[in-house]
Amino acid sequence: MLVVIVVLACSAKVWSSFLACKAFGISARDAIPLGVLMNTKGLLALIVIGIGRDVQALDNVTYPAMVIVFVVMTSL
Repeated sequence: MLVVIVVLACSAKVWSSFLACKAFGISARDAIPLGVLMNTKGLLALIVIGIGRDVQALDNVTYPAMVIVFVVMTSL
């Protein structure tokens, strides 16, 4: 079930980037890599937030708040 959710979430970013690029006249050759880069951007931000917690730059209240805010911003 988790694999299905991850695949659907990743494909949603790729397809939405593809559709936005096609609407603005950007080629499919450029649209697909842009969608893949959008997926790595989100993962990198979560890694940075996790490292911040590991080095105790974020406490147990700030870390979940930042993760929730990140998820909301990504979904918008």
